[in-house]
Order: sequence, then C-alpha cells, then structure tokens
Amino acid sequence: MARASIITKLSLDRWAEIIGIDPRHWNQITIDQRPVNTCSKVWKQYAWQENDQVSREDVALAIQQAEETIERYLGYHLLPAWDADEKVGTPQPGDRSLLYTQSLNVSGFPLHVQTQWGHFISGGIQTKTLIEKDAAIVYTDADGDGYDETATITSATTLTDAEEIAVYFPDQDGSDEWEIRPFRSITFTGGNVVIVLWRHQLVNPALWEALDPQAVDGDDDGNFLTEVDVYRKWNNPSQQVQLVWSPRPSLCDCGDTTCQNCQNSSQWGCLNAKENRLGLVHYQPGTWNTDTEQFDAAELAVCRNPDKLRLWYKSGLRDERKIYPDLQMEPSLERAVAFYALTLLDRPVCGCNNLEKVVGKWTEELNLNLPETTYQINDRWLDNPLGVTRAAVFAWQTINSPGRLIGHSVRY
Repeated sequence: MARASIITKLSLDRWAEIIGIDPRHWNQITIDQRPVNTCSKVWKQYAWQENDQVSREDVALAIQQAEETIERYLGYHLLPAWDADEKVGTPQPGDRSLLYTQSLNVSGFPLHVQTQWGHFISGGIQTKTLIEKDAAIVYTDADGDGYDETATITSATTLTDAEEIAVYFPDQDGSDEWEIRPFRSITFTGGNVVIVLWRHQLVNPALWEALDPQAVDGDDDGNFLTEVDVYRKWNNPSQQVQLVWSPRPSLCDCGDTTCQNCQNSSQWGCLNAKENRLGLVHYQPGTWNTDTEQFDAAELAVCRNPDKLRLWYKSGLRDERKIYPDLQMEPSLERAVAFYALTLLDRPVCGCNNLEKVVGKWTEELNLNLPETTYQINDRWLDNPLGVTRAAVFAWQTINSPGRLIGHSVRY
C-alpha cells in the first residue's frame, strides 16, 4: 500500500486508481510480464529521491489539503473520523445576570450545543485493540496469470463488523500512517476474519526509504511483507464530553469540594444527538459503567449549567449505498478530492502522454482568453474560492450540488 507520513481519508492507492496510474508502478514495482501500456516510470516515496517527478509524500499532502478545503466548505468530514477535545461554549440565558441552575431548557429537555462538524455519529474516542500480531500473509495466483497478486490474511476473532477490522505494517504499533487500505475483500468464517489484499500493497518499506531507491522487482517474494498486524479499530464510547465550570467560589457550596479559586471544576458525561446532520447534541452528566458499558445517571457536580464543554466524538458523511460506508467515500467526493489535489502539486506528475492528458485537463484554467478556445461555463462558477482550474470548478460544483451543504457550512 502506498503510504505516507501524512494521513488522508482518500487512500493513496485509491487516488492512483482514479487518476489512472498503474498500481504497481505507483508502489514502485515492476514485473516482467506486465506490458508497458501505461507510464512505466515508477514512483518514489520522497521528492528528493526523484528530482523531476512528484513523490507519494507530495501527493499525500495535496490530497490532505484538498480534503480539508472541501470539508471546510461542506461543514462535515468526507468520511467518518474522530475529533478530540473540541471546545464549545454552552447556552446561557439572554440576561447575563441570570444562570441556568440545571442543563435543561424551559421544556425540561437537556440543553444542546452544535459540534464543529456535522453528520454526528456518536460520542467517543478512536481505540485500537490488537487482534493478532505478525499474522501470516499467503500469496496466491488467483487469476492464473502467473503472478501471485493476491495476498490473504486469516486471523482468529470473535468480531463480526468488517468496518472495525484494520491491518497495519508490522511493528508499527497500529500507527495511522502505516494502515493498509483499501481491502479487496473481508469475510468472517469459522471464528476467523479473512482479509484479502493486493500484493502491491505489501512492499517492504525499507525499499521505499533507500537513499538511492530502485524499482522493486515484483517477482521477487523477498521484496514483500510476510506478516502484518491485525487490529480492531473502533469507537470507544466511554469518553464523550467533559463539563467544565469556571471558578465562582460563592456558588461552590453545592456538595462540590473540588471547586477552588483559579481552578476549573469538571465532570464527565455523555452526548446524545438531537439532530445528526447539523451536529446538534444534548449533553448530560454521567458516569461510565464498565460492567454495563453504559453511562449511569449523575447530578451536576456544580449546581448550575457548565460554562463550556470539551467534546470527543465521531462524525462524517456515510454513503449508505456502499457496503462499508465508514470506509468508502462517496464517488463524486472522491473525484472532487482526487482532481483538485492535482492542482495543488507544484512538480510534474509523470512524463507519459496518458497521464499528461489527465493532469492537463484538470489543471487547465477556464478563464484563459486563447484563440479558437471557448469554454461553455457560467461565470458564476469561475467566481469561487477554490480557483479557476477545471478541477477547482468541478469541486466547487460538487460542494454546492443540491443537498450537500448543511446549516453551519462555510458560505462564500
């Protein structure tokens, strides 16, 4: 799996697939029986390893920038993700001389706040639990073409949710930058999870990190991993919200012995969605019960509504048409990210005609006044904050397509 130190939601291998790059060349691999009908020049990990071509790290940075830009205007993550320690103020009475003595509105329902990101899924934190360290990889030639392109990992587990299974390069402690994705397939059978990957996703990373990296011989089994680490990556709901009170000594006689001058008081609690799409959530005090794995009811530690909250939650767009909506981005958003990322690269992508045409199309500026050139596009689409390239206009049209924007999206 093409990897980078920069974390992206759109995997690097999926980006290469959308752009039309041979997955083996993208991962620095050549094989004898592969006809040269695409760009035969392999990609390198870092810019300094190839002075006339963009690297995988360069691409990862461009993808991340494209994702963050598009997410900022949409108001939600393009794929479900976790946000940690987001700080937000709580509702206060219009008359600033008054206080809410409980975290309830006039109808007796819990007060709510709006999270920074919409499409709220659940309160909680990302947690990883090791399923099997050094799980063996079996390479096979599934299609009979003479090349062992299929990699299969079988690991014992009682889990049944494919979206909680994650695979990592060995000895990396499940670090996000070493996650191997996407899967070709994943199934559960006989108390095992069976994960199928591509061989080109499993190059020995030492071959990418070399001072003078060469093309990796895809026919040499010694150039590929023999083991991976299998984890459960899941939403742990035990940590959701911390209620925080600024010190007000005269109000700290309600059974709270922790409130001191120059020191905030705090209490843990839980979140409950009021409106998922807009990211409106109720907050209440609560104590996590490790036996029932639920929150037990609790009274406010200080006898008034907290002044602010610290939030931990999972949110993001889930394309329910997909088999694995937590792992697979909506196709139109994938394309918007992939093409817009091309415009953020400042070095050549490849010297091959097929890729030059793709890059040339999406980086073309649509406001150029050239002889015998006419662009059939409304000027209002050119007046956008992303730019005037074809990719920028496509991304802006995707952002503004019906039903995409939510209530607290950034407006232009």
